[in-house]
Amino acid sequence: MILNIMKKTALIILVVLLLTACSNPLTMLKGWLGTDEEEASIDVIDTSGQQIGDSELRDTILYYKDENGLLIPVMRKIPWTEGRGIAKEAMKAMVDTEENRQDMLKVGLYPIIPSETQVLGMTIRDGLCKLDLSRQFLNIKDKKEEETIIQSVVYTLTEFPTVDRVQFFIEGETVSNLPHGTFIGETLKRENINFLGQKPAPDTVLVYYENTDSMNPMFVPVTKPIEIVDDVSNTNILDVLDSLMIVPPSESGLQSRIPVNTKVIGVEITDSIAEIYLTEEILVLKGDENLFERAVQSIAFTMKEHYRNLTGIKIFVNGESLKTASGMDVFDIPSYPNQY
Repeated sequence: MILNIMKKTALIILVVLLLTACSNPLTMLKGWLGTDEEEASIDVIDTSGQQIGDSELRDTILYYKDENGLLIPVMRKIPWTEGRGIAKEAMKAMVDTEENRQDMLKVGLYPIIPSETQVLGMTIRDGLCKLDLSRQFLNIKDKKEEETIIQSVVYTLTEFPTVDRVQFFIEGETVSNLPHGTFIGETLKRENINFLGQKPAPDTVLVYYENTDSMNPMFVPVTKPIEIVDDVSNTNILDVLDSLMIVPPSESGLQSRIPVNTKVIGVEITDSIAEIYLTEEILVLKGDENLFERAVQSIAFTMKEHYRNLTGIKIFVNGESLKTASGMDVFDIPSYPNQY
């Protein structure tokens, strides 16, 4: 009997030593039991942070809506504490709470996830984010709003480098369709944000316009259908910029700073700098440096969507490069279209 007691005591001591040797005993036990962690380790958009007490502010891109229902990417500094998933904190910042609503109204935007929605769980593995939301997420007024909200969540989560697709769950269960018919029964990727035209379209491009907020206009990613007239199977950057030069319809809630009838003559890309050759119409803006810079930025953000390594662009008219307000001929591409 004494021998049995000694064996049991030795076994208990061994288990304690194994657990204390692990920096996180619960994680070790989860590994033995095969239980998923709440959230896999993910990279934030910008790993630099500003310390605030026990938390840090992390640069994170979130997608809100404006008064016309357009989705607007905004870089915000989200409070984040070690051990709490930054992607979950991003989702919470998009819920339509009184605090979030008042915060975003300062820049003319609105939180988009239905009121009282809670993030019940989230895992990120092999590029797939599984997002479990409470039943309040279903409280959406119509199908257009459903599609906008789903895109907002998918685009926000896929801003994180370790996420390229999203799967929705409602209180732990898969749901094929939302109440107004929007399909969410498979993994979803980025597709057709702020689509301008009739869907479906065989060929599309992504360009950047501005919304029509008179106090605080913001850059808006817009998907446009195009018609390829040449015997070319894929779009190219000239197709993209030609589409950007077309002024958006007035009822779309969008505007372009690029003068009407401006044409793209050519594009050359060397290393991380793109040279854009335009017709003389762009020179109309040279008397207003702010409007000129906004027009150039819409071109720059559009180019960056298709050439991720770009850091700047040059604008040429009649063979001469146009200058920035500081006298430089390279316009740096900002890290984010909109910052808050």
